[in-house]
Amino acid sequence: MPGEAIPTEAELTRHYGVAVGTVRKAVETLVAEGLLLRAQGRGTFVRRPNFDGSLFRFSARSAPVASLRCRRVASSTAAR
Repeated sequence: MPGEAIPTEAELTRHYGVAVGTVRKAVETLVAEGLLLRAQGRGTFVRRPNFDGSLFRFSARSAPVASLRCRRVASSTAAR
């Protein structure tokens, strides 16, 4: 839920059985993508979604796939 703190690095390390460096890198990536927010001395929290950015990322990544699907349907229909 937005505003909720995520578990500590130590808890995530134990839970997933990975190195602390792996957890740090994953959290850094999620912070960079705007999904988490770090507050020094308080913890790391789930951010409220920014739908403008997330919809852009979704459409930008899925557009080439959708385009390929359209071409396949058109070419298979034309072959009939």
